[in-house]
Amino acid sequence: MKQGLSQLETLYSKGQFKEGLSFLESMKPELDLGVYHYNKGTFLSKLNEFAEARLHFEKAKDFNFSSNVLENNLQVVKNNLGVIELEKANSNFEFIYNLFDSISKDYYLLFFLLFILISLVVIKRYKNISLAIFLLFLSIVPLGIQKFLDNQYKQAIVLSEKPIFDGPSEIFEQISEAPKGAKVLLSDSRENDWFLINYPESLRGWVKLSNESFLKENKNVH
Repeated sequence: MKQGLSQLETLYSKGQFKEGLSFLESMKPELDLGVYHYNKGTFLSKLNEFAEARLHFEKAKDFNFSSNVLENNLQVVKNNLGVIELEKANSNFEFIYNLFDSISKDYYLLFFLLFILISLVVIKRYKNISLAIFLLFLSIVPLGIQKFLDNQYKQAIVLSEKPIFDGPSEIFEQISEAPKGAKVLLSDSRENDWFLINYPESLRGWVKLSNESFLKENKNVH
């Protein structure tokens, strides 16, 4: 695998981005999915395929790939797509959702273990079982909120401009358009791939999206 990654780096440094994508696909079975999506996003961004690049950078984060380079590349892609202002949180819900969505799964585990340790100290030193139980409850609250949000909403990247309608069919009035590369939060679905955009609020309405646009494929939409 190290040799393959070295070959990818060589293709990247030579500006052979299409060849790099092809080689990356051949390596996919050997790679951690976070590494695969990060590299695919990197090559796509060099080909100016910014919407697809964003999709893969976001997927890399979903698979717990974390680095300053990834965050920088994602910011560059969002700047090129012109979606930063569109996606700014304008409500408490949007702020809370974005906050929990940005937290790595590793931090939830660290938070849980830290509170377990504090609870054990409270029991051993202060013999306060009620406080220890309360701390144990607090330790699972962030994870519980994150799981609830994951079960209620689905995320997608709009890979090409999509008309937004007042209902789940093209017979309804078109009320706006989702720009290419926007990250949308979906809270309901109908047959034939129609989904209700919940966030950003300025894009609220029904849109038709393909499965390839989705992040966190394990999520359900009710």
